[in-house]
Amino acid sequence: MNAPIVKLVRHDDVAVIEIDHKPVNALSKAVRQGLLDALAGVADDPLVSAVVIHGGEGCFIAGADIKELTSPPEAPFLPDVIARIDALAKPVIAAIDGAALGGGLEIALACDRRIASPRRTFALPETRLGLIPGAGGTQRLPRLIGIELAEILVATGEALKAERALGIGLVDAVLDDPLRAAIAQACVVPKRRLSAATVPQKHAVGLSGRFPQTEPAVAAAIALVKETLVLPFKDGLAREREIFLKLRESSHAQARIHLFLAGKAAFRFPSTSVGERRVASVAIAGSGTRARAIAALLCRSGVAVNTDDSGLREADLIIDALDNRKAHVTARRLASLSKPGAIIATTRSRNLDRLANVAERHSALIGLHFRLSNGRSLVEVVPTARTAPETVNAVLGLIRKTGAQAVVTRQAGLVGQRIIVACRAAAGELRRSGVSHKDIKAALVSCGASRSLGASALPRKSTDPALRHRLLGEMAREAAALVSEGIVRHSFDVDLILVHGYGFPHEDGGPIWASGTLENDGLTLQYGHSEGKVRA
Repeated sequence: MNAPIVKLVRHDDVAVIEIDHKPVNALSKAVRQGLLDALAGVADDPLVSAVVIHGGEGCFIAGADIKELTSPPEAPFLPDVIARIDALAKPVIAAIDGAALGGGLEIALACDRRIASPRRTFALPETRLGLIPGAGGTQRLPRLIGIELAEILVATGEALKAERALGIGLVDAVLDDPLRAAIAQACVVPKRRLSAATVPQKHAVGLSGRFPQTEPAVAAAIALVKETLVLPFKDGLAREREIFLKLRESSHAQARIHLFLAGKAAFRFPSTSVGERRVASVAIAGSGTRARAIAALLCRSGVAVNTDDSGLREADLIIDALDNRKAHVTARRLASLSKPGAIIATTRSRNLDRLANVAERHSALIGLHFRLSNGRSLVEVVPTARTAPETVNAVLGLIRKTGAQAVVTRQAGLVGQRIIVACRAAAGELRRSGVSHKDIKAALVSCGASRSLGASALPRKSTDPALRHRLLGEMAREAAALVSEGIVRHSFDVDLILVHGYGFPHEDGGPIWASGTLENDGLTLQYGHSEGKVRA
Protein backbone atom coordinates (compact mmCIF):
# COMPACT_ATOMS: atom_id res chain seq x y z
CA MET A 1 0.00 0.00 0.00
CA ASN A 2 1.34 3.42 -0.97
CA ALA A 3 2.05 5.94 1.77
CA PRO A 4 -0.31 8.95 1.83
CA ILE A 5 0.87 12.02 -0.06
CA VAL A 6 -0.42 14.29 2.70
CA LYS A 7 -0.36 13.06 6.27
CA LEU A 8 -1.36 14.44 9.65
CA VAL A 9 1.07 14.11 12.57
CA ARG A 10 0.16 15.19 16.12
CA HIS A 11 2.61 16.93 18.46
CA ASP A 12 0.47 17.27 21.59
CA ASP A 13 -2.14 19.87 20.60
CA VAL A 14 -0.34 20.95 17.41
CA ALA A 15 -1.29 19.21 14.16
CA VAL A 16 1.45 19.07 11.52
CA ILE A 17 0.16 18.68 7.97
CA GLU A 18 3.09 17.20 6.05
CA ILE A 19 3.23 16.93 2.27
CA ASP A 20 5.26 14.04 0.86
CA HIS A 21 5.08 14.29 -2.92
CA LYS A 22 8.71 14.28 -3.97
CA PRO A 23 10.79 15.58 -5.54
CA VAL A 24 9.36 19.10 -5.05
CA ASN A 25 5.83 18.63 -3.63
CA ALA A 26 4.15 20.01 -6.74
CA LEU A 27 0.51 20.92 -6.14
CA SER A 28 -1.06 18.07 -8.09
CA LYS A 29 -4.73 17.16 -7.79
CA ALA A 30 -3.85 14.47 -5.22
CA VAL A 31 -1.90 16.96 -3.10
CA ARG A 32 -4.72 19.51 -3.21
CA GLN A 33 -7.25 16.87 -2.16
CA GLY A 34 -4.94 15.63 0.59
CA LEU A 35 -4.57 19.15 1.96
CA LEU A 36 -8.33 19.71 1.94
CA ASP A 37 -8.93 16.43 3.77
CA ALA A 38 -6.28 17.22 6.39
CA LEU A 39 -7.63 20.74 6.96
CA ALA A 40 -11.14 19.39 7.34
CA GLY A 41 -9.83 16.90 9.90
CA VAL A 42 -8.30 19.56 12.16
CA ALA A 43 -10.90 22.32 11.78
CA ASP A 44 -13.37 21.01 14.39
CA ASP A 45 -11.04 18.79 16.40
CA PRO A 46 -11.10 20.09 20.01
CA LEU A 47 -7.74 18.42 20.69
CA VAL A 48 -6.00 20.58 18.06
CA SER A 49 -5.11 24.14 19.08
CA ALA A 50 -2.87 25.07 16.14
CA VAL A 51 -1.72 23.82 12.72
CA VAL A 52 1.67 23.70 10.98
CA ILE A 53 2.02 23.11 7.23
CA HIS A 54 5.33 21.48 6.33
CA GLY A 55 6.82 19.92 3.20
CA GLY A 56 9.24 17.53 4.86
CA GLU A 57 12.97 17.91 5.34
CA GLY A 58 14.49 20.16 2.69
CA CYS A 59 11.14 20.81 1.01
CA PHE A 60 8.04 22.97 1.02
CA ILE A 61 5.90 23.40 -2.11
CA ALA A 62 7.52 24.32 -5.43
CA GLY A 63 4.35 25.46 -7.18
CA ALA A 64 1.80 23.93 -9.50
CA ASP A 65 2.09 20.65 -11.35
CA ILE A 66 2.84 22.35 -14.67
CA LYS A 67 1.71 19.33 -16.72
CA GLU A 68 -1.84 19.97 -15.44
CA LEU A 69 -1.82 23.36 -17.17
CA THR A 70 -2.00 21.59 -20.54
CA SER A 71 -5.42 20.14 -19.58
CA PRO A 72 -8.69 21.68 -18.30
CA PRO A 73 -8.64 22.55 -14.57
CA GLU A 74 -9.80 19.80 -12.22
CA ALA A 75 -11.29 20.09 -8.76
CA PRO A 76 -10.29 20.59 -6.05
CA PHE A 77 -8.84 23.91 -7.08
CA LEU A 78 -5.98 25.63 -5.27
CA PRO A 79 -8.12 28.68 -4.29
CA ASP A 80 -10.43 26.26 -2.44
CA VAL A 81 -7.49 24.86 -0.46
CA ILE A 82 -6.24 28.34 0.40
CA ALA A 83 -9.74 29.52 1.36
CA ARG A 84 -9.91 26.61 3.82
CA ILE A 85 -6.59 27.66 5.38
CA ASP A 86 -7.78 31.27 5.60
CA ALA A 87 -11.05 30.21 7.25
CA LEU A 88 -9.44 28.17 10.04
CA ALA A 89 -10.07 29.74 13.43
CA LYS A 90 -6.85 28.15 14.73
CA PRO A 91 -3.40 29.65 14.07
CA VAL A 92 -1.63 28.22 11.02
CA ILE A 93 2.15 28.43 10.56
CA ALA A 94 4.07 27.61 7.38
CA ALA A 95 7.33 25.80 8.22
CA ILE A 96 9.34 26.36 5.04
CA ASP A 97 12.38 24.12 4.58
CA GLY A 98 12.49 24.27 0.78
CA ALA A 99 11.45 26.36 -2.20
CA ALA A 100 8.13 28.19 -1.80
CA LEU A 101 7.25 28.98 -5.40
CA GLY A 102 4.03 29.99 -7.12
CA GLY A 103 1.12 28.23 -5.44
CA GLY A 104 3.46 27.16 -2.65
CA LEU A 105 4.10 30.78 -1.72
CA GLU A 106 0.38 31.52 -2.05
CA ILE A 107 -0.29 28.80 0.54
CA ALA A 108 2.35 30.32 2.83
CA LEU A 109 0.75 33.76 2.43
CA ALA A 110 -2.57 32.33 3.63
CA CYS A 111 -0.91 31.24 6.90
CA ASP A 112 -0.66 33.45 9.96
CA ARG A 113 3.12 33.15 10.27
CA ARG A 114 5.96 32.02 7.99
CA ILE A 115 9.19 30.53 9.34
CA ALA A 116 11.91 29.59 6.85
CA SER A 117 15.28 27.89 6.97
CA PRO A 118 18.33 29.67 5.50
CA ARG A 119 19.09 29.46 1.76
CA ARG A 120 15.47 28.77 0.85
CA THR A 121 13.87 30.46 -2.14
CA PHE A 122 10.63 32.42 -2.54
CA ALA A 123 9.05 33.53 -5.81
CA LEU A 124 5.85 34.04 -7.79
CA PRO A 125 7.20 33.10 -11.24
CA GLU A 126 3.87 32.77 -13.07
CA THR A 127 4.43 35.74 -15.40
CA ARG A 128 7.38 33.87 -16.92
CA LEU A 129 4.81 31.35 -18.16
CA GLY A 130 2.48 34.04 -19.47
CA LEU A 131 0.24 33.67 -16.39
CA ILE A 132 -0.43 35.50 -13.13
CA PRO A 133 -0.67 34.10 -9.59
CA GLY A 134 -4.16 32.61 -9.54
CA ALA A 135 -4.82 31.77 -5.90
CA GLY A 136 -4.54 35.08 -4.07
CA GLY A 137 -0.91 35.98 -4.70
CA THR A 138 -1.66 39.38 -6.22
CA GLN A 139 -4.05 40.19 -3.36
CA ARG A 140 -2.26 38.95 -0.23
CA LEU A 141 1.32 39.90 -1.19
CA PRO A 142 0.74 43.71 -1.37
CA ARG A 143 -1.20 43.52 1.91
CA LEU A 144 1.97 42.10 3.47
CA ILE A 145 4.89 43.96 1.84
CA GLY A 146 3.30 46.95 0.08
CA ILE A 147 2.45 47.87 -3.51
CA GLU A 148 5.93 48.66 -4.87
CA LEU A 149 7.62 45.48 -3.69
CA ALA A 150 4.66 43.32 -4.68
CA GLU A 151 4.59 44.80 -8.18
CA ILE A 152 8.24 43.93 -8.72
CA LEU A 153 7.95 40.39 -7.39
CA VAL A 154 4.84 39.41 -9.36
CA ALA A 155 5.93 41.18 -12.56
CA THR A 156 9.50 39.86 -12.69
CA GLY A 157 9.10 36.48 -11.00
CA GLU A 158 12.32 37.32 -9.16
CA ALA A 159 13.41 34.71 -6.60
CA LEU A 160 14.44 35.81 -3.11
CA LYS A 161 16.62 33.96 -0.63
CA ALA A 162 15.35 33.61 2.93
CA GLU A 163 17.37 36.46 4.47
CA ARG A 164 16.22 38.85 1.76
CA ALA A 165 12.63 37.68 2.20
CA LEU A 166 12.98 38.35 5.92
CA GLY A 167 14.29 41.84 5.23
CA ILE A 168 11.20 42.87 3.27
CA GLY A 169 8.77 41.16 5.65
CA LEU A 170 7.80 38.28 3.41
CA VAL A 171 8.75 35.80 6.16
CA ASP A 172 8.64 36.32 9.92
CA ALA A 173 11.75 34.38 10.96
CA VAL A 174 14.70 32.50 9.48
CA LEU A 175 15.83 29.58 11.65
CA ASP A 176 17.81 26.38 11.11
CA ASP A 177 14.91 24.14 12.13
CA PRO A 178 11.68 25.83 11.00
CA LEU A 179 9.48 22.84 11.87
CA ARG A 180 10.66 22.67 15.46
CA ALA A 181 10.26 26.43 15.84
CA ALA A 182 6.80 26.39 14.29
CA ILE A 183 5.59 23.65 16.65
CA ALA A 184 6.98 25.53 19.64
CA GLN A 185 5.34 28.82 18.64
CA ALA A 186 2.11 27.55 17.11
CA CYS A 187 -0.19 27.88 20.12
CA VAL A 188 0.88 31.44 20.97
CA VAL A 189 0.73 32.86 17.44
CA PRO A 190 -2.26 35.18 16.97
CA LYS A 191 -4.47 34.97 13.91
CA ARG A 192 -3.20 37.37 11.24
CA ARG A 193 -5.23 36.98 8.09
CA LEU A 194 -3.84 38.95 5.16
CA SER A 195 -7.31 38.79 3.63
CA ALA A 196 -8.39 41.22 6.37
CA ALA A 197 -5.27 43.42 6.28
CA THR A 198 -4.83 46.85 4.74
CA VAL A 199 -2.02 47.64 2.32
CA PRO A 200 1.01 49.05 4.19
CA GLN A 201 3.01 52.01 2.92
CA LYS A 202 6.38 50.47 2.04
CA HIS A 203 8.92 51.37 -0.62
CA ALA A 204 10.95 48.99 -2.77
CA VAL A 205 14.55 48.88 -1.61
CA GLY A 206 17.19 46.66 -3.19
CA LEU A 207 14.95 45.15 -5.87
CA SER A 208 15.00 45.89 -9.60
CA GLY A 209 11.94 47.61 -10.99
CA ARG A 210 12.51 46.74 -14.65
CA PHE A 211 10.01 44.41 -16.26
CA PRO A 212 8.25 44.09 -19.65
CA GLN A 213 4.96 45.87 -18.96
CA THR A 214 3.80 45.28 -22.55
CA GLU A 215 3.34 41.55 -21.90
CA PRO A 216 -0.32 40.76 -21.11
CA ALA A 217 0.43 38.74 -17.96
CA VAL A 218 2.78 41.36 -16.54
CA ALA A 219 0.34 44.20 -17.22
CA ALA A 220 -2.52 42.23 -15.64
CA ALA A 221 -0.47 41.33 -12.56
CA ILE A 222 0.56 44.95 -11.99
CA ALA A 223 -3.03 46.17 -12.38
CA LEU A 224 -4.31 43.60 -9.87
CA VAL A 225 -1.68 44.58 -7.32
CA LYS A 226 -2.57 48.28 -7.68
CA GLU A 227 -6.27 47.52 -7.32
CA THR A 228 -5.72 46.23 -3.78
CA LEU A 229 -5.77 49.89 -2.77
CA VAL A 230 -9.39 50.29 -3.90
CA LEU A 231 -11.01 46.85 -4.22
CA PRO A 232 -12.20 44.76 -1.28
CA PHE A 233 -10.24 41.51 -0.90
CA LYS A 234 -13.10 39.31 -2.05
CA ASP A 235 -13.63 41.32 -5.24
CA GLY A 236 -9.91 41.41 -6.01
CA LEU A 237 -9.68 37.66 -5.53
CA ALA A 238 -12.53 37.07 -7.98
CA ARG A 239 -10.93 39.36 -10.57
CA GLU A 240 -7.57 37.64 -10.17
CA ARG A 241 -9.10 34.21 -10.75
CA GLU A 242 -11.06 35.40 -13.78
CA ILE A 243 -7.95 36.88 -15.40
CA PHE A 244 -5.82 33.84 -14.49
CA LEU A 245 -8.25 31.44 -16.20
CA LYS A 246 -8.41 33.68 -19.27
CA LEU A 247 -4.62 33.91 -19.54
CA ARG A 248 -4.34 30.16 -18.96
CA GLU A 249 -6.08 29.55 -22.27
CA SER A 250 -4.13 32.19 -24.20
CA SER A 251 -1.74 31.24 -26.99
CA HIS A 252 1.14 33.08 -25.30
CA ALA A 253 0.76 31.15 -22.06
CA GLN A 254 0.40 27.82 -23.83
CA ALA A 255 3.54 28.55 -25.85
CA ARG A 256 5.55 29.42 -22.75
CA ILE A 257 4.26 26.35 -20.90
CA HIS A 258 5.32 24.26 -23.90
CA LEU A 259 8.83 25.72 -23.71
CA PHE A 260 8.98 25.17 -19.95
CA LEU A 261 8.01 21.50 -20.19
CA ALA A 262 10.23 20.97 -23.22
CA GLY A 263 13.12 22.66 -21.45
CA LYS A 264 12.83 20.31 -18.48
CA ALA A 265 12.51 17.23 -20.69
CA ALA A 266 15.61 18.19 -22.67
CA PHE A 267 17.74 17.63 -19.56
CA ARG A 268 16.69 13.98 -19.31
CA PHE A 269 18.95 11.49 -21.06
CA PRO A 270 18.39 7.71 -20.91
CA SER A 271 20.88 5.80 -18.81
CA THR A 272 21.05 2.35 -17.22
CA SER A 273 23.59 3.52 -14.65
CA VAL A 274 22.39 3.25 -11.03
CA GLY A 275 24.61 5.97 -9.56
CA GLU A 276 24.64 9.62 -10.55
CA ARG A 277 27.86 11.21 -11.69
CA ARG A 278 28.35 14.84 -10.65
CA VAL A 279 30.72 17.56 -11.81
CA ALA A 280 32.15 19.45 -8.82
CA SER A 281 35.02 21.25 -10.57
CA VAL A 282 35.73 22.54 -14.07
CA ALA A 283 38.93 23.58 -15.81
CA ILE A 284 38.80 25.60 -19.03
CA ALA A 285 41.73 25.41 -21.44
CA GLY A 286 41.79 28.78 -23.17
CA SER A 287 41.97 32.46 -22.35
CA GLY A 288 40.12 34.19 -25.18
CA THR A 289 36.70 35.82 -25.26
CA ARG A 290 34.92 32.52 -25.76
CA ALA A 291 36.72 30.88 -22.83
CA ARG A 292 35.88 33.81 -20.56
CA ALA A 293 32.20 33.69 -21.55
CA ILE A 294 32.04 29.95 -20.85
CA ALA A 295 33.72 30.46 -17.48
CA ALA A 296 31.26 33.21 -16.55
CA LEU A 297 28.33 30.93 -17.39
CA LEU A 298 29.66 27.94 -15.47
CA CYS A 299 30.44 30.06 -12.41
CA ARG A 300 26.67 30.47 -12.04
CA SER A 301 26.44 26.74 -11.27
CA GLY A 302 28.26 27.16 -7.97
CA VAL A 303 31.05 24.70 -8.87
CA ALA A 304 34.73 25.60 -8.83
CA VAL A 305 35.85 26.94 -12.25
CA ASN A 306 39.56 27.21 -13.05
CA THR A 307 40.84 29.05 -16.11
CA ASP A 308 44.52 28.18 -15.96
CA ASP A 309 46.54 24.99 -16.36
CA SER A 310 46.90 24.51 -12.62
CA GLY A 311 43.37 23.15 -12.41
CA LEU A 312 43.64 20.56 -15.19
CA ARG A 313 44.87 17.70 -13.04
CA GLU A 314 42.06 17.84 -10.47
CA ALA A 315 39.04 18.91 -12.52
CA ASP A 316 36.04 16.63 -13.06
CA LEU A 317 35.41 18.33 -16.42
CA ILE A 318 37.97 19.88 -18.74
CA ILE A 319 36.69 22.08 -21.57
CA ASP A 320 38.85 22.74 -24.62
CA ALA A 321 38.17 26.37 -25.60
CA LEU A 322 41.51 26.89 -27.36
CA ASP A 323 41.77 28.39 -30.83
CA ASN A 324 45.31 27.52 -31.86
CA ARG A 325 45.52 23.72 -31.99
CA LYS A 326 43.87 20.88 -33.80
CA ALA A 327 41.05 19.40 -31.75
CA HIS A 328 42.41 15.84 -31.72
CA VAL A 329 45.85 17.02 -30.57
CA THR A 330 44.32 19.07 -27.77
CA ALA A 331 42.03 16.22 -26.67
CA ARG A 332 44.99 13.87 -26.32
CA ARG A 333 46.99 16.46 -24.39
CA LEU A 334 44.17 17.27 -22.01
CA ALA A 335 43.46 13.59 -21.42
CA SER A 336 47.11 13.02 -20.53
CA LEU A 337 47.03 15.86 -17.99
CA SER A 338 43.70 15.01 -16.38
CA LYS A 339 42.87 12.67 -13.56
CA PRO A 340 41.34 9.24 -14.31
CA GLY A 341 37.63 9.50 -15.05
CA ALA A 342 37.65 13.21 -15.92
CA ILE A 343 35.33 14.30 -18.73
CA ILE A 344 37.00 15.92 -21.74
CA ALA A 345 34.80 18.36 -23.66
CA THR A 346 35.67 20.11 -26.89
CA THR A 347 33.98 23.23 -28.23
CA ARG A 348 35.51 23.02 -31.71
CA SER A 349 35.35 19.71 -33.56
CA ARG A 350 32.43 18.99 -35.88
CA ASN A 351 33.54 15.38 -36.43
CA LEU A 352 33.37 14.09 -32.89
CA ASP A 353 33.03 10.42 -33.78
CA ARG A 354 36.32 10.59 -35.64
CA LEU A 355 37.85 12.44 -32.70
CA ALA A 356 36.57 9.73 -30.34
CA ASN A 357 38.37 7.09 -32.37
CA VAL A 358 41.75 8.72 -31.75
CA ALA A 359 41.08 9.83 -28.18
CA GLU A 360 42.25 7.63 -25.33
CA ARG A 361 39.15 8.17 -23.21
CA HIS A 362 36.32 7.91 -25.74
CA SER A 363 33.54 7.19 -23.20
CA ALA A 364 34.33 10.47 -21.41
CA LEU A 365 34.60 12.61 -24.56
CA ILE A 366 31.79 15.01 -25.43
CA GLY A 367 31.18 18.11 -27.52
CA LEU A 368 29.77 21.39 -26.21
CA HIS A 369 28.58 24.26 -28.38
CA PHE A 370 27.81 27.50 -26.53
CA ARG A 371 25.58 30.28 -27.85
CA LEU A 372 25.83 33.04 -25.26
CA SER A 373 24.63 36.47 -26.38
CA ASN A 374 21.89 39.05 -25.90
CA GLY A 375 20.64 37.51 -22.69
CA ARG A 376 20.20 34.07 -24.27
CA SER A 377 22.08 30.99 -23.12
CA LEU A 378 22.02 27.78 -25.15
CA VAL A 379 24.41 24.85 -24.85
CA GLU A 380 24.25 22.11 -27.45
CA VAL A 381 25.55 18.88 -25.91
CA VAL A 382 27.01 16.54 -28.53
CA PRO A 383 27.81 12.97 -27.43
CA THR A 384 29.76 10.70 -29.77
CA ALA A 385 28.61 7.18 -30.60
CA ARG A 386 30.91 5.99 -27.79
CA THR A 387 30.17 8.59 -25.10
CA ALA A 388 28.86 6.98 -21.92
CA PRO A 389 25.31 8.04 -20.89
CA GLU A 390 26.55 8.94 -17.41
CA THR A 391 28.97 11.40 -19.04
CA VAL A 392 26.08 13.07 -20.87
CA ASN A 393 23.98 13.27 -17.70
CA ALA A 394 26.86 14.69 -15.68
CA VAL A 395 27.28 17.53 -18.18
CA LEU A 396 23.53 18.14 -18.40
CA GLY A 397 23.36 18.33 -14.61
CA LEU A 398 26.06 20.98 -14.56
CA ILE A 399 24.40 23.08 -17.26
CA ARG A 400 21.05 22.90 -15.50
CA LYS A 401 22.59 24.58 -12.45
CA THR A 402 23.69 27.56 -14.56
CA GLY A 403 20.15 28.37 -15.70
CA ALA A 404 21.12 27.93 -19.35
CA GLN A 405 19.12 25.68 -21.67
CA ALA A 406 20.82 22.49 -22.85
CA VAL A 407 19.81 20.40 -25.86
CA VAL A 408 21.38 17.09 -26.89
CA THR A 409 22.17 17.00 -30.62
CA ARG A 410 24.19 14.83 -32.98
CA GLN A 411 26.05 17.75 -34.58
CA ALA A 412 26.66 21.16 -33.03
CA GLY A 413 25.15 24.12 -34.86
CA LEU A 414 23.49 22.00 -37.54
CA VAL A 415 19.91 22.59 -36.40
CA GLY A 416 20.18 26.36 -36.54
CA GLN A 417 22.09 26.22 -39.83
CA ARG A 418 19.52 23.99 -41.53
CA ILE A 419 16.56 26.04 -40.30
CA ILE A 420 18.22 29.26 -41.49
CA VAL A 421 18.93 27.77 -44.92
CA ALA A 422 15.32 26.58 -45.23
CA CYS A 423 14.05 30.00 -44.20
CA ARG A 424 16.32 31.75 -46.68
CA ALA A 425 15.17 29.45 -49.47
CA ALA A 426 11.52 30.15 -48.68
CA ALA A 427 12.23 33.90 -48.55
CA GLY A 428 13.91 33.66 -51.98
CA GLU A 429 10.87 31.95 -53.45
CA LEU A 430 8.61 34.65 -52.05
CA ARG A 431 10.83 37.36 -53.54
CA ARG A 432 10.76 35.72 -56.96
CA SER A 433 6.97 35.49 -56.76
CA GLY A 434 6.75 39.27 -56.39
CA VAL A 435 6.55 39.83 -52.64
CA SER A 436 8.29 43.04 -51.62
CA HIS A 437 11.65 42.99 -49.86
CA LYS A 438 10.21 44.99 -46.95
CA ASP A 439 7.36 42.52 -46.37
CA ILE A 440 9.74 39.56 -46.50
CA LYS A 441 12.09 41.18 -43.97
CA ALA A 442 9.16 41.86 -41.62
CA ALA A 443 8.04 38.24 -41.91
CA LEU A 444 11.57 37.01 -41.22
CA VAL A 445 11.82 39.14 -38.09
CA SER A 446 8.44 37.86 -36.86
CA CYS A 447 9.83 34.34 -37.19
CA GLY A 448 12.76 35.19 -34.93
CA ALA A 449 15.15 35.89 -37.76
CA SER A 450 18.58 37.02 -36.64
CA ARG A 451 21.36 38.84 -38.45
CA SER A 452 22.32 35.56 -40.05
CA LEU A 453 19.12 35.87 -42.08
CA GLY A 454 19.92 39.44 -43.07
CA ALA A 455 16.88 40.91 -41.33
CA SER A 456 16.94 43.97 -39.11
CA ALA A 457 14.45 44.62 -36.32
CA LEU A 458 11.08 45.72 -37.67
CA PRO A 459 7.74 46.00 -35.85
CA ARG A 460 5.97 42.65 -35.78
CA LYS A 461 2.62 44.31 -36.37
CA SER A 462 3.66 45.00 -39.98
CA THR A 463 3.92 41.29 -40.78
CA ASP A 464 1.59 39.66 -43.31
CA PRO A 465 0.22 36.54 -41.47
CA ALA A 466 0.24 34.51 -44.69
CA LEU A 467 3.94 35.22 -45.27
CA ARG A 468 4.80 34.37 -41.71
CA HIS A 469 2.85 31.11 -41.91
CA ARG A 470 4.69 30.19 -45.12
CA LEU A 471 8.08 30.70 -43.48
CA LEU A 472 7.06 28.86 -40.33
CA GLY A 473 5.83 25.96 -42.42
CA GLU A 474 9.21 25.63 -44.13
CA MET A 475 10.96 25.76 -40.77
CA ALA A 476 8.69 23.04 -39.40
CA ARG A 477 9.25 20.80 -42.41
CA GLU A 478 13.00 21.11 -41.99
CA ALA A 479 12.58 20.37 -38.29
CA ALA A 480 10.72 17.17 -39.16
CA ALA A 481 13.64 16.12 -41.33
CA LEU A 482 16.10 16.82 -38.50
CA VAL A 483 14.11 14.59 -36.16
CA SER A 484 13.79 11.77 -38.70
CA GLU A 485 17.54 11.90 -39.36
CA GLY A 486 18.28 11.63 -35.64
CA ILE A 487 20.04 15.00 -35.43
CA VAL A 488 17.84 15.83 -32.43
CA ARG A 489 15.92 13.46 -30.17
CA HIS A 490 12.60 15.30 -30.03
CA SER A 491 10.72 17.77 -32.17
CA PHE A 492 10.62 20.24 -29.29
CA ASP A 493 14.44 20.32 -29.26
CA VAL A 494 14.24 22.42 -32.42
CA ASP A 495 11.95 24.92 -30.68
CA LEU A 496 14.36 25.15 -27.76
CA ILE A 497 17.37 25.74 -30.01
CA LEU A 498 15.63 28.43 -32.05
CA VAL A 499 14.22 30.25 -29.00
CA HIS A 500 17.23 30.08 -26.68
CA GLY A 501 19.92 30.29 -29.31
CA TYR A 502 18.57 32.26 -32.28
CA GLY A 503 16.04 34.73 -30.92
CA PHE A 504 12.73 33.14 -31.87
CA PRO A 505 10.10 34.84 -29.63
CA HIS A 506 9.32 33.02 -26.39
CA GLU A 507 5.66 33.97 -26.68
CA ASP A 508 5.39 31.98 -29.92
CA GLY A 509 6.91 28.82 -28.44
CA GLY A 510 9.32 28.05 -31.28
CA PRO A 511 8.75 27.48 -34.99
CA ILE A 512 7.21 24.02 -34.67
CA TRP A 513 4.78 25.10 -31.99
CA ALA A 514 3.93 28.34 -33.81
CA SER A 515 3.43 26.67 -37.16
CA GLY A 516 0.80 24.32 -35.77
CA THR A 517 1.93 21.62 -38.22
CA LEU A 518 3.15 18.99 -35.77
CA GLU A 519 0.02 16.92 -36.13
CA ASN A 520 0.17 17.06 -39.90
CA ASP A 521 3.84 16.11 -39.91
CA GLY A 522 3.29 13.24 -37.52
CA LEU A 523 5.57 14.73 -34.88
CA THR A 524 4.68 14.57 -31.21
CA LEU A 525 5.73 16.49 -28.16
CA GLN A 526 6.93 14.14 -25.42
CA TYR A 527 7.51 15.77 -22.06
CA GLY A 528 8.99 12.93 -20.05
CA HIS A 529 6.15 10.53 -19.22
CA SER A 530 3.41 12.56 -20.90
CA GLU A 531 2.82 12.91 -24.59
CA GLY A 532 0.51 15.17 -26.50
CA LYS A 533 0.06 16.50 -30.00
CA VAL A 534 0.20 20.18 -30.71
CA ARG A 535 -3.04 21.68 -31.90
CA ALA A 536 -2.95 22.30 -35.64
